[in-house]
Amino acid sequence: MYPLLLFLIAMFIFSVRGVVVKMLTKKVSIETVMVMIAGINLLMILLAYMFLFNKERINQDMKLLMTANDAPVLWGILIFAGMVSLGFAFVYFHMIKVHKLYHVSLLLATLPVFVLLSSYFILGEKINYKHLVAMFIIIVGLIMLETHQGILT
Repeated sequence: MYPLLLFLIAMFIFSVRGVVVKMLTKKVSIETVMVMIAGINLLMILLAYMFLFNKERINQDMKLLMTANDAPVLWGILIFAGMVSLGFAFVYFHMIKVHKLYHVSLLLATLPVFVLLSSYFILGEKINYKHLVAMFIIIVGLIMLETHQGILT
């Protein structure tokens, strides 16, 4: 029950964030919104580091990232993840500004399809018939909801 409650709270907060971003992009540029959110995120991470995070574990991980034989690969992965996150944020905020929030949220519903496919190709995870059925339902549902008046038209 507790994980479900946390999930519902997180989804509510995420949806409110979309509404707030939509309101902000009517007044200021997407770039300004991204810089503001990045600044607030940095402040929140610093506060979490000071009061919530396990500093010993972070220090151990940082030493590992600096001294490991595969440190350049690890840093490359971290940099790539940061660039993908930034690119996704820009596209997401641009879509919120241009399209109705409902339609953008429907496109986000395809995320499990892309995660499943990338984990299959990159990590070698197995795909079974249940995955394929779920992917089919997601894609067909998106097409049904979007073809007449959505982004896909």
